Amino acid sequence: MSELPARPSVEHLRKAAKRLAKDRSLKLADAQRALANDYGFRGWVEMLDRVAELRGERHEARSLIAAVRGGDVAAVRELLSNGANPRLGDGREEPLHVAARRGPLALVETLIAGGSLVWTTDHAGRTPLELARRGRSPDREAIVALLDREAIPDRAFRAAVAAIHRGDVAGLERILDAEPGLLHERNVGPEAYREAKRSDSFRDPKLFWYIAWNPTPAEPVPENITEIARVMIERGVERDDLTYALGLVMSGSLVREAGHQVALAQMILAAGAELSRATILTAAGHRELDVLRALVAGGHPVDALLAAALGDVPALAAALAHASPDDIQAAFALAVINRRLDAVRLTLDAGADVNAYLAVHSHSTALHQAALDEAIEIVELLAARGARTDLRDRLWDATPLDWTIHQHRPNGRAALERIERRLGRTRIARAAPKDRDAAWAIVAEYCDALDIVVRDDPADFDRYFEDGSGVWLAHDGDAVVGCIALRPLPVVGPDAGEVKRLYVRPAARGRNLAGALLDELEAYARGRYRGLYLDTKDDLIPAIRFYERRGYARIPRYNDNPQATIFMRRLLV
Repeated sequence: MSELPARPSVEHLRKAAKRLAKDRSLKLADAQRALANDYGFRGWVEMLDRVAELRGERHEARSLIAAVRGGDVAAVRELLSNGANPRLGDGREEPLHVAARRGPLALVETLIAGGSLVWTTDHAGRTPLELARRGRSPDREAIVALLDREAIPDRAFRAAVAAIHRGDVAGLERILDAEPGLLHERNVGPEAYREAKRSDSFRDPKLFWYIAWNPTPAEPVPENITEIARVMIERGVERDDLTYALGLVMSGSLVREAGHQVALAQMILAAGAELSRATILTAAGHRELDVLRALVAGGHPVDALLAAALGDVPALAAALAHASPDDIQAAFALAVINRRLDAVRLTLDAGADVNAYLAVHSHSTALHQAALDEAIEIVELLAARGARTDLRDRLWDATPLDWTIHQHRPNGRAALERIERRLGRTRIARAAPKDRDAAWAIVAEYCDALDIVVRDDPADFDRYFEDGSGVWLAHDGDAVVGCIALRPLPVVGPDAGEVKRLYVRPAARGRNLAGALLDELEAYARGRYRGLYLDTKDDLIPAIRFYERRGYARIPRYNDNPQATIFMRRLLV
């Protein structure tokens, strides 16, 4: 069973469900349910409600979606201006799905400008555009036009793009000869997208940009795409458009997979495009290295960025000697992203800031990327040079450990957990009598959180500090963030112990502290007890699955706890 991090991301979960649906040929709703079950929840809605609770956004989400359902544009604008997340819904749909279906148009525009994503799907796998087409709003046609990002209003521009997608050289020539101004015009989208907070590399595109297949159209890359590009270049593509399209080509995987990336890039460069620092940074940041190697083979000088991305250590050492601080930082980013351990070390030695947000994929730090890639040697190197494990990315608000949990990277996760323990950020220790007050406080918090009826009185609690018993505390720095307790269970037998009060504060979850607490308790119990017993409730599904994963099996009731419905045991011998 997987474990939600302390501040889980709805968007990560939605993408994970889509990948699961694709990998297992499932309907999206079935994939969402399967993913929720894997995290210990009965369904998708229940899991997303828990996500909102963990992020402290449940009230915010409900307020925003309620205002959207009421068609209150002014209230929605106020909530967004105060920081409400437009991508948080009720587990079944997001605010944009509601607005697309019901209108009015101003509400849809407000949400898009505020950061809503037009490609997200609801619980049934429907996009806002699909819902708008089925909606009954008086603004339905205008809403559909707003949401259809592939729509091209201008007839001639639309025909030219269709010719590009078909690989129709003769047809494209006829269109451009009849309408030569098309090469200098844009497919201008609605104003709401220009107001949006999120960047968009294909906003208001020029015609030549379409040869890059980045972003991805439905049609495959035609075999004659270089001839299509030549037709346009011969008719006068502006230099700025050549340069921008070059960046799209060099960072796009589809033209590479189709075998045309290098030829297209060389043609565009020969036509006068500028190979800018930003283009190299973006291509290397997306690991499009074949085209960079071809450029170097063609005589392009190897600077710090190229050397770092390609792992050319001698060239990097020479380039760093006279590189600017910005170039050193960018080279560091590219070395990490492309998993070049020696280059990472060189750039750090040259003064790169290990904790700076990256020059590409700038929402994340080096440790986020290395942990996600499970580049363990780089993770260890970054930690040794002072990388902070608690820094959150600027898009999902998640730590590197959160990333590994969300993306199911067990090796990256284990490496980060080892580092955190080694650095002393988190540690597990058996409470001594001097720690009694701290232990009492965290156990009381556990009892309040779960509405425990049968609680320890002070005299009973003192017995946890006797031999054969114990309370283990999880420390995050100076703060106590979790606990677990052990006591003898004479009602079962002299060689039985009982596990009690396993609890981790919500803000500290997602770091396997529950597992670490249980590890310490079981290590102490071995040699003292043959078996460990515990009770829990049938609605605590994540806890039940956690215990089952740890080898605890269900058994008949062994006590008279009025709240317990599930009873479990693990044999230690």
